[in-house]
Amino acid sequence: MAGSSGGLFQGPSYRRNKLPQATGDHSCGSVRGKLEFAHTGHCCAGKEAVPYSFLDHTADTGIIATGDDTAQAFAAAAEGLAASLCDPEGVRERERRSITVEAPDRESLLVDFLSEINYRFEVDRFAFRRFTVAALTGTRIEATGYGEPLDSARHNLGPQVKAVTYHALEIMESPEGCRVQVILDV
Repeated sequence: MAGSSGGLFQGPSYRRNKLPQATGDHSCGSVRGKLEFAHTGHCCAGKEAVPYSFLDHTADTGIIATGDDTAQAFAAAAEGLAASLCDPEGVRERERRSITVEAPDRESLLVDFLSEINYRFEVDRFAFRRFTVAALTGTRIEATGYGEPLDSARHNLGPQVKAVTYHALEIMESPEGCRVQVILDV
């Protein structure tokens, strides 16, 4: 996957509704987590690598997120969603928001967790930059999101996410870590 340009994005375009496709290899060598993933371009020029990438999908946007464990992968997926909503470079970590979600299974938990973040962005007008997961079971997540109130004059917004979907949803655990994939209806 790393270095591949087939269907993966460098990151959101905050001035258009389509995300640009990745081109060529990335050579910063900084990867958080143990699974391979396509870099999003945010780690260039001395910046830390991010554990999520964007997946090209017909009329939608997909996120592939990785971590050493499922909690890190869920946090990375949340960061990917937040980055698709608003350019994280302009978001300061001035406030934090607790996010607790319960669901009947882990797939629903991921969808509901990301849906809650999208809701808080749209309704509460809060832009997230980073997430930590304090507790995660197969049916409950307790997380904290860091960011600030949305300022449309200062924040560069991405396309509106209408829904987090179950289509092509994957949560894959292995001894090397966890990889999740989720499709966003934009």
